[in-house]
Amino acid sequence: MNIFNKIFFVLVTVLFAFLIPSLVKANDVSLGGMHLDGYCRSLGQGGVKLTNNIWTCESGLAIDMNAACNWQYPNKSAVASQTTQDNPYTWTCFEGHTQTTPTPSTSGPTAPNTPTPTRGTIPTPTPNVGITPTPTPTPTPSGQLTRLGGMDLDSYCLNRGLPRAVVSNEIWTCGQGGRAIDMNNACQWQYVPTAIARQDAAGNPYTWSCYASNVTPTPTPTPVNPTPTQSVSSPTPTPTTSNLRVRRSIYSLSPDEVQRLVSAINTLRNNGEYADFMNRHIQAMMTETPVNDPTTDRNVAHRGPAFLTWHRAFIYEYEERLRAVDPTVTLPYWPFESDSGSTPRVFTAAYFGSDGNRTQNDRVTDGPFANWGILRRIGRDADTGQTSLPTPTDVNSVLQFANYDSAPYNEQSAGFVMGMEGWIGTNSPWGMHNRVHGYVGGDMGTMDSANDPIFFLLHANVDRLWWQWQLARGITTFQPAGGGPAGHNLNDPLRFLLRVPTNADVLDIQNDMGYTYN
Repeated sequence: MNIFNKIFFVLVTVLFAFLIPSLVKANDVSLGGMHLDGYCRSLGQGGVKLTNNIWTCESGLAIDMNAACNWQYPNKSAVASQTTQDNPYTWTCFEGHTQTTPTPSTSGPTAPNTPTPTRGTIPTPTPNVGITPTPTPTPTPSGQLTRLGGMDLDSYCLNRGLPRAVVSNEIWTCGQGGRAIDMNNACQWQYVPTAIARQDAAGNPYTWSCYASNVTPTPTPTPVNPTPTQSVSSPTPTPTTSNLRVRRSIYSLSPDEVQRLVSAINTLRNNGEYADFMNRHIQAMMTETPVNDPTTDRNVAHRGPAFLTWHRAFIYEYEERLRAVDPTVTLPYWPFESDSGSTPRVFTAAYFGSDGNRTQNDRVTDGPFANWGILRRIGRDADTGQTSLPTPTDVNSVLQFANYDSAPYNEQSAGFVMGMEGWIGTNSPWGMHNRVHGYVGGDMGTMDSANDPIFFLLHANVDRLWWQWQLARGITTFQPAGGGPAGHNLNDPLRFLLRVPTNADVLDIQNDMGYTYN
């Protein structure tokens, strides 16, 4: 091949890579999003980072999307597909035997097998549920047990800054050749605080579950290469208020505490984890339940009973990631009802940045997130038309609902959950939570709402008000127990979350999740 033919071949290959980022058959089965952070960590290359819409490992190592899919979904013949070329948030793994056309590589270090970088985000990883570190069964503890669910060892490892969970000789470790995982500790991390591990079927390494119990379990066998922090312990006693982490109003934080908070948020932004949260919220909004129901726009996380439970679990995961950056940080709430008579102080440079700059297309240009490109139109968004926040009277009105929800469990159903979301009651359909989104406007008035960090403080306040209602009406008042739409029944799993809890798993924030509000 002469030099001109070589140049032509390279040009055609690059052009083809850009025009057709992947070839996936219509009948290929979607496996889910791509956990790029875990993939990079499994290679010992740090976490994932985004630069000019190109995702690489922190070391600069370019990412081969097909390799990342095969790492996350082994034995599935997984291939990567970017279903919309110009959208960096649409990469998906598919099960099939088709081959993808690799995207052009960037400069810098290259992974084995000539990996190629990709434009994309980190959609939710598929957790390894029900896996074991040793083939030896744990003796069944005596006493009454309540099954909580399987075990998300991937997140358990990543939460500690370690690689994704792997198995070797039926021993599960954080990364190949790493330390064996203490299953009791993993259960207690996932289901704070009284969880214990149990192997349901002796000899089967894939049948471990977590159980809640007030009895002391028989310790598991000593793990391989144990460390002092991996000793098997008895379940943590039911927490008292004194040993719970406390979420406080953003206005009660000292300047140093605010600085620590915004620094942790910017860290998540820079390492790519924040984009993961934003993308999973969009996925939840776009997944109708059920599909094409003309009577409702209910989706995974909105317009149904799971609105409060899904967002409680979602912001809890966000708080956990902030605390992995800085253990002193606890997610604060924004008491929006107390700001109903004036411009909220949280929208100043000292807190979360001001209103969007009208000379800069309504982009936020001051404060700790000035370089994010956040759009805000506080009290002036023509698309939403909302010029004020909910008042204390509005909040009190919602707290008067006696029931959580009622059939047909959609946005028009009478009950506290739809009153809090804002579809019924005062100012509906722009009541309560919906009204706050509309008032802030810009990104907060769209599907990109999580792009504005105030999103999480808004939902922390919604969660706080729900907890107040629970304390008055009953903690286990969630409806329906069954017979409702998929994902919105008591024991249905909540989709697009890393830990994949059920609605029932997140009802008691003190005894099941380890936090409270001041």
